[in-house]
Amino acid sequence: EDIFPRCAFNRPYDFIDVQNKTAATFLAGDSDTVPTIYWFDYDDAFGPEIIADIGSLGTRMKVGGFAFVTVCAGPPGALEMQTPAQRLGHFQEHIGSFSIGLAASDMENSNFPKSVHRVLMAAFQNAFAARTDGKFQTIFQVQYKDSTTMLTVGGCFSKAAEAPKI
Repeated sequence: EDIFPRCAFNRPYDFIDVQNKTAATFLAGDSDTVPTIYWFDYDDAFGPEIIADIGSLGTRMKVGGFAFVTVCAGPPGALEMQTPAQRLGHFQEHIGSFSIGLAASDMENSNFPKSVHRVLMAAFQNAFAARTDGKFQTIFQVQYKDSTTMLTVGGCFSKAAEAPKI
């Protein structure tokens, strides 16, 4: 609720609907029957809620829909002062199996965005793994820096036969 006015102000086009809800609440009540473009833009620390929201996308997206997720790719405030080993422990505790394969060296400041990217990709893959009506294909990946390092990953959920064309 505290950032909703800023989100509404930053809306680039009038046809974009910015709602004052959590992503989970929005997805649970989303009854659109047409393909939709979902863009979840988080400025909080990367964590299990984001992975859960991506999981919800995997169950709710219609064939022909697009999904994009923007997250902070740097160590969040609580982790900034921790050692890479402590950061890894935090990841293992909070994001569980999505941290499998990560090492302490992946938690170094210089590697942290790559690790967040890796977890995001695994979350998207996991979210759509059970779907038999189509295939999710990542078509957009960008890392940038405004006031902090940010990462956006997204793609299209299409019929499997159309996936190679995308």
